[in-house]
Amino acid sequence: MKSIVACISLVSLLIGCAPIGAPISKTSQVHAPLIAHEFANPSHSTAIRRSNLDIASEFLDYSFGLETGATINQFSRFNGRIVVAFTQSAPLDLQRDLNKLVKRLQNEAGLNIVVGATGGPANIYINRITPRQLSSALPGAACFVVPNVRNLQELRTGRKTAATDWTQLDGRSVASIFLPNNHSPQEGRDCLHEELAQVLGPVNDLFRVADTIFNDDNMHVVLTNYDMLLLRLTYDSQLRNGMSRGDVAARLPEMLRRLNPTGEGYGTRPVPKANDAWKKAIFSALGKSGNASARMRHINRAVSIAQNQGYRDNLLAFSYFSRGHLQAKSNPEAAVADFTRAYGIYSRAYGSESIQAAQAAVQLASYTFTGGDVTGALALIEPSILAARRAQDATLLFRLLALKAAIKKHQNETIVANQLYREAHSWAYYALGTRPLVAQIFDRINSLAPPKG
Repeated sequence: MKSIVACISLVSLLIGCAPIGAPISKTSQVHAPLIAHEFANPSHSTAIRRSNLDIASEFLDYSFGLETGATINQFSRFNGRIVVAFTQSAPLDLQRDLNKLVKRLQNEAGLNIVVGATGGPANIYINRITPRQLSSALPGAACFVVPNVRNLQELRTGRKTAATDWTQLDGRSVASIFLPNNHSPQEGRDCLHEELAQVLGPVNDLFRVADTIFNDDNMHVVLTNYDMLLLRLTYDSQLRNGMSRGDVAARLPEMLRRLNPTGEGYGTRPVPKANDAWKKAIFSALGKSGNASARMRHINRAVSIAQNQGYRDNLLAFSYFSRGHLQAKSNPEAAVADFTRAYGIYSRAYGSESIQAAQAAVQLASYTFTGGDVTGALALIEPSILAARRAQDATLLFRLLALKAAIKKHQNETIVANQLYREAHSWAYYALGTRPLVAQIFDRINSLAPPKG
């Protein structure tokens, strides 16, 4: 489920939250669009270029555990045709995004799933509730899913029964997704992707797996080809409700040879599992409670654990990345060092055009531009724009485009800068949904330009 960790991308120097209601600058008004861009369905390769042995291990951990550490003893999924529907009217952009997502699930995961009539009977109900109701139901969550309830009233009366306990399910027939009714277009879409995927398939999240939406680092905001493979495995005819971990493990090698033959040609490269101490430190550092000094103690502990445990790739890089955000304002030099470390690890592990590298690059580019190294900033921005488009992350994309526009303006390339500003604004509206907040962030990005001379 969408968690407090998603908030880390909003606390850095470049993309810090601004108060709603801030005045719109004249520059921002000129470029503000009436409509937002929207992403088309991506064209994903079905091949996962990693060892099937590693994928099998990950699938078992996804299917037989919860992020709380609880164990699930029996496999569960929906059987037959699956209907998903809004319980009440929803914005047109959210309806469009649901239709796109369901089409992807049909075509890429092979699921027998359809969108039902609003307010009609369904297997999966999408409930849009107030932020206060959401926070009361599950503090700290941006959105969440619960089995065997249809609406908020049923959630309130049956939340603590065995029927709503994922560890007790031996099959799935009804569930509800809950998301806030004040979301931006992208926030609503992101919730649909993660929560619909988790109600259909694994309900666990693993920090160690980088190429998935099932990860509390929230780098990926829409379903990846790896996620579609997880769902194809979940609904394969070789599996059925009630199977034990051992039963599923015995069938996975043949299933993966058939569904991901590419993975047979790769050697195993297992990534260490995140231990409980590291996860506790990360969540404590990035949660809503605690003051700045307490958060820094927790994130320093997370970095120390990652180093001492010999973590590499995602776990170590995310530790540095998170610490960079937490000290971006109080200690910019240290933040740059941490973002540099994270960017280096992400680039080596997943490539400079990966979404992980792009998230670190946008931070480094802002500092680099402010320091006067325009060439260095553009070198970081260009591959990151490609990564943001491919990952369909409008929040990251508009900030990269706006930063590139500011650089072009600084270079007196006015025509190019204005073109970039217009595109950035349209993506910003999809990402944030409110013009005052968009204007505040654009003004902040423009203020990064170094003095000319």
